[in-house]
Amino acid sequence: LIQRSDLPVLPVVHAFGAFCEFISALNKGRILGLDIGRRSVTVISAEDDYVNLDVSSDLGMGETNSGISEYAQIDDIAAWASLGERRDIVGDYIAHKAVWPATAPLTTEEMNIEQAIAWANLSCAVKRAHTRWNWTNEKAFEPIRALVLRGAVLVNADDWKRLTLLILDAVQPVGIFSVIVDRPEILPSLGLLASFNPHLVVQLYESISKDKLGWVIAPVTTAQEGQLVLKISIWIEDQEVQNLEILHGDLKVVPLTARQKARIKVAPSPDTDIGAGAGKSRLLTSSGGPIGLIIDARGRPVTKAADSESRFHQVRKWLSEIEK
Repeated sequence: LIQRSDLPVLPVVHAFGAFCEFISALNKGRILGLDIGRRSVTVISAEDDYVNLDVSSDLGMGETNSGISEYAQIDDIAAWASLGERRDIVGDYIAHKAVWPATAPLTTEEMNIEQAIAWANLSCAVKRAHTRWNWTNEKAFEPIRALVLRGAVLVNADDWKRLTLLILDAVQPVGIFSVIVDRPEILPSLGLLASFNPHLVVQLYESISKDKLGWVIAPVTTAQEGQLVLKISIWIEDQEVQNLEILHGDLKVVPLTARQKARIKVAPSPDTDIGAGAGKSRLLTSSGGPIGLIIDARGRPVTKAADSESRFHQVRKWLSEIEK
């Protein structure tokens, strides 16, 4: 294969890392890439011509997911799957997937379980990556410009808002960023091509970006729960301006389709940072997507309830808010 190819042969993981590095330079900011497969979970952070890459080969959505209960509580997975006390269903599903890893979810309940298992895998993989990279909390919560997703469980979702919330909770990214999914499964190929034909890669990336899921605003704040952290003004084409006041702990979705362009001004409180520095405003113009604009003001790190019963009600509240 090496002899027949005019291009170098790279593992998919490294090619995906090369793509993240390329668009990091293009966007002049940090890019976070996630790839969850049957037998591994990959976490990539690319910025300033440098790529941090970590692969957890004991995690995944297939044979390896039988050990996920060692890293995450079944009660929490059941909560994100909206199963409540029916935790035995999660254990049975995990055992079944370990034996039949190619099994695809056939019902909404099975899809919810798959995504909840993905949440557990990503939570563990990201924590491991930060540890292996010797990152402090301050480094982990630096703003990103885009969140790039790969893997069947992430790109074949039937409820994009729900999936995005799971990923936000698992990864806890910060800043104002777009969410991009590799539906055509070509991003690693673009990473390989970037050093040979960057202009073509830019054109293809712009085409994929138009099909993005939407945008997320996720601040870091030292404010107390319930205090004002953001004032947001949104101008959507010819509609009247929407003025929002966001409190610490809020989770809100603003509908914004791919065909609608909006100007968004985000003014944080003095103790809140959205990527430009504490108290500094940002203005952006963009179109939306299936998730619209998600405002995640739960803070970083997200404060979780102490016991499993309280966490179940907490997750149910978040899921209901994201579906409003």
